[in-house]
Amino acid sequence: MNKKVLIILVAMLCSLGVAAQDSLFHNHTYIGIKAGYNYGTASFGHALQRINIEEGYNSGIHVGLIGINYMEKNIGLQVELNYTQKGWTQLFDNNAPKFVTDLNYIEMPMYMNVYIGRKKTRMYFNLGIYAEYLVGVKASTIPTDKQGYDFYPYDTSRDRKFGYGMIAGGGFYRDFSFGTILIQGAFSYGISNVLDPVTEDSGIPDLSNLLTSSVSIGYLIKLGK
Repeated sequence: MNKKVLIILVAMLCSLGVAAQDSLFHNHTYIGIKAGYNYGTASFGHALQRINIEEGYNSGIHVGLIGINYMEKNIGLQVELNYTQKGWTQLFDNNAPKFVTDLNYIEMPMYMNVYIGRKKTRMYFNLGIYAEYLVGVKASTIPTDKQGYDFYPYDTSRDRKFGYGMIAGGGFYRDFSFGTILIQGAFSYGISNVLDPVTEDSGIPDLSNLLTSSVSIGYLIKLGK
């Protein structure tokens, strides 16, 4: 089911891009850099049993490259290549130490953008997909007392390094004489699972999805006229 949703989104992005190229005349392309702040967690579940985990939030950063191609009216494509920090925190009772899992990814989002505005300042909304590959893991010391909670830390020898999902957001940009400044907010939902349950009776959650909110600022230059 999740893969079907991803395929539908890819088809929509491609068809909208082709339609936009056919109906509009003046393409504008920007390239640049962006960086910002992430705030996210993970959602755990199991089809056959209750999972007793209290999730908390992690903070992190992202930094990367951005390219935008848009037509003169209101539709365009946006592609990024980012280093991004995601993860989750497991909480325990009575002020016991938290268990923090930081996951570092190389991520490639691709959006379809819809713009509002005509001149130097434009607001936009976007919807898209992303793929990511894990390049680093950092976790707290495993607690000795788990207080009756389920506990499933990320295991580098078992769990998944490649992920994908959906992403949506919006923002605005303004053209200046020295370049273009962009401010963007986004929310991503990992369709793929972070943990690999191996078998249905392993007890490991068969649903483990990353949820990440981000805000970023970018500097771009316009190619051509």
